[in-house]
Amino acid sequence: MNPTVTSATKVVLVVEDDPAIMALYRVTFQRAQDGPLRGVRLVEATDLESARLAIAAATPDVLVMDVRLPDGNGLDLVRDLREGGMRERSRVIIASASVLPAEREAALAAGAERFLSKPYRPADLVDAVVDLLREPSV
Repeated sequence: MNPTVTSATKVVLVVEDDPAIMALYRVTFQRAQDGPLRGVRLVEATDLESARLAIAAATPDVLVMDVRLPDGNGLDLVRDLREGGMRERSRVIIASASVLPAEREAALAAGAERFLSKPYRPADLVDAVVDLLREPSV
């Protein structure tokens, strides 16, 4: 596993509409607080509207985005954010139930740096978040 993120408090926004999956995110981040995600604050959103409000309140360092949400497609939000210049401030992980190569390609084309197919190991999510927090923005 990667070393601990040690800089000032970082923010990870998770956009997920499934309550069971959101609970897994909470547990994963809570367990990683004593290790690689020390100092990382989790912010939650359940749809695109609440994600936009959270982003307006505090630009996240990493955005973990589901694709299929009740009020639209998560990739549309990623595209909007990239067109608005968010690449310099936020990194994106798409977390999707799809395993199709076309879905992965669409996510990367929209501006995501990483793609995780659900279900994935919690350690894979933590590693991806830590890697993106350590990489310089484009």
